[in-house]
Amino acid sequence: MVNLEHSNTYFDIFISIAFWVAFLVGGVYFLSGILASFSVKKTKFSPFFPVVTTIYGFVIGLFYGVISSIILTAVCVSANLTLSWYQSFLCSVVLTVVHIILSFFQDILQI
Repeated sequence: MVNLEHSNTYFDIFISIAFWVAFLVGGVYFLSGILASFSVKKTKFSPFFPVVTTIYGFVIGLFYGVISSIILTAVCVSANLTLSWYQSFLCSVVLTVVHIILSFFQDILQI
């Protein structure tokens, strides 16, 4: 069982960060899909934009969350640090904002 008060094992930290990043990035892509369905020229596929972008965003968030949580788990456990639920949520929000910034400036930064 995942301990949400203080995460101090590999599994607890990994699950909490990967979960929050996946759902936050998926939520951002869901909102962008809703905006796209209203702003893009109406076609027969317009109602499916939110569904497709949500699935796409959730998959991106899952992979991004897994990679980030592996790194953060290694740092926290090797330094013998505990991570409370609000710290993992805050870290996931920061990772989501970084993902959004890198997505908008992808042409400029050439990543």
